[in-house]
Amino acid sequence: MRQEAAELATWSGLDAHKQASLRGLLGHKGRPWLDHVEDYFAFGRSEVFAGLQWRFHVALVEGKPVASVCVWKGNHTGLLGHVYTHPEHRGRGLARRLMQSALEDFERNNGRALYLNTEADSFQERFYASVGFLPVGNSSGSMVREFRPVERGNKNPTVREMKWSDWPALNAFALSAAANGMSWLAGGVCFPTSIEHSFLRLVYRSAQGAPQARIHIIDSGEGKIEGFGSLTDARRAICSHPEDNHILDVCVPPAHSGLKRKLLSRACAGINEAVTHYTPSERGGVFFPDLNRHYRASHALPEYFIKY
Repeated sequence: MRQEAAELATWSGLDAHKQASLRGLLGHKGRPWLDHVEDYFAFGRSEVFAGLQWRFHVALVEGKPVASVCVWKGNHTGLLGHVYTHPEHRGRGLARRLMQSALEDFERNNGRALYLNTEADSFQERFYASVGFLPVGNSSGSMVREFRPVERGNKNPTVREMKWSDWPALNAFALSAAANGMSWLAGGVCFPTSIEHSFLRLVYRSAQGAPQARIHIIDSGEGKIEGFGSLTDARRAICSHPEDNHILDVCVPPAHSGLKRKLLSRACAGINEAVTHYTPSERGGVFFPDLNRHYRASHALPEYFIKY
């Protein structure tokens, strides 16, 4: 393999010139995959992205980026994406050099677990495996590289509104054994699976409007998420019922079932109508005796769906 001379750089603060350079390299991806990048260009210095570290690792040839690796890190968990090399510069070792640089930078910055999503049984998956990534559970195409174990949460978890900095940890929860068998109706997925793309499609903030989903999480400390509840505009949901205004999802493992009521009260504040769902095993449990005061079955909805 012929090595190409290139300067490796890490960009975090992005001026107008760097933004234009990245648009030129990644612009072919289009929406919604670049919405969060455009949002970062517009709001990166504001409170919207507080706590979420964005680092664009680039290979420069004659001052122009020809390859990229992007890492988002919230607390100790990260997401890796936008791994791309311009076709004219492929096969010259740039991607591997850039990836190694990005991994070393993540570890130096106290990163503990870095996740990615790619096509299963592909050249890309084999490439990621060659730099230390392993498949996550039985989720096809999702991989993780652990640099050190993510510490267990505390014994007194709290319920709070999700922030952008929680995005990597929320994805880690969706891929965990604790989420196995749950589903996110609004996102159109069953766990364990990556929700990186579902999250971007539903929750990204843009200059054109407000977030399309309200998410509250169970925060057990050390940046670890152990459950969430979301209320989503049904018109924006990937899996929706057209007659309803909102879709309510509550994804909480049995160990934290006592917090479901608090999640519900936070998620449904000010909302008069919503659709939610449950599994046969949840009937008669902690969750639905409380909900039965407010929810009713609807013949217009599939089995195991109820309407507020």
